Amino acid sequence: MKHLKTLVPGTVVFYLPEAVARAGWQAPGGAALATLYKTLVGCWLLWHALTLSDLETKASRLHENKQPAPGYLGRFLASTALFWGGLVVALLPAVRVATGSWVPGGDFWGSLGRPGACLFGWGWMRSAAVAFLALPAGLWAVYGWFHGYYVADEGQGAWQSMLSSAKAVRGCFWKCVLFLAVIGGLNAAGWMAWVVGIFLAFPVTLMATTYVHLELKRQVEAEERERGNAASRWGERPAAPAR
Repeated sequence: MKHLKTLVPGTVVFYLPEAVARAGWQAPGGAALATLYKTLVGCWLLWHALTLSDLETKASRLHENKQPAPGYLGRFLASTALFWGGLVVALLPAVRVATGSWVPGGDFWGSLGRPGACLFGWGWMRSAAVAFLALPAGLWAVYGWFHGYYVADEGQGAWQSMLSSAKAVRGCFWKCVLFLAVIGGLNAAGWMAWVVGIFLAFPVTLMATTYVHLELKRQVEAEERERGNAASRWGERPAAPAR
């Protein structure tokens, strides 16, 4: 909420050409200049949102004294490609049923701006088939969502970071499903709010993801300590008396 003082005015500035047109004024340069203006403002808003979220996530991790490990960029790009590539591949069967082809057509992309249009237009049988076929993609997304933090904080590779994310999620699967549903809805609402709402939703998503990651990581570390203590206690048990 504290960043709304910059993101909301920035969003207003983004729509300044529309405001000028509604007032009956003719902006110089016409549509070309308006497009260039909105592109520049949109890029600045996205950069600003990323900067704000980065500051918040670094502050959240400050108490752990973790810095990005050497070679972070290459490993992060590899893990990001693995995560999103796997998600796209897992979604292909659902896309095939939804659109009748392996590549979504114009009607599919246009329907993204009309929530529920696909669901109510397909009928319940087709909707159920699409939902069932999308399950692998959903599981991949939930279990791998926190992979980037293990690359940044632990210096792990692409596959190892996915395994670490899955290990952290395993004990709180349904809570993570609910969390992703909430932030998914938040970003969908941001997209529907004339697109620029994502400039508000995106920083919140990253900050919330960082917080949940830290909670999951603390839980995993507590479980590992407990197992270590239990193993120590088992090893220290007195030997049975000889018969």
